[in-house]
Amino acid sequence: MDGAVILGLALLGLFVVGYGWHRLATWMERRGWIYYRSKGKGGGSGAGAMAAMEIFSMLEPDIEHTVEELRSEAARREQEESGEGFDPV
Repeated sequence: MDGAVILGLALLGLFVVGYGWHRLATWMERRGWIYYRSKGKGGGSGAGAMAAMEIFSMLEPDIEHTVEELRSEAARREQEESGEGFDPV
């Protein structure tokens, strides 16, 4: 067999396996077993940004005010979603 044919078959096989994995993960997500493509209840990007801000606040203390504001906003949003009143003390 020619090297190009082998490479083409390998790429085709990789595509088929990847598509199969995608279909399996989508099915598992629909059943509620995993989060694959949808963001779910709070999204993932906000959590990553918050974690980065926590780390930066340790390195640069002037960011602490921003981190505290984000924490307060997240708590307010969570309580609004749950139906409870927010009491910012």
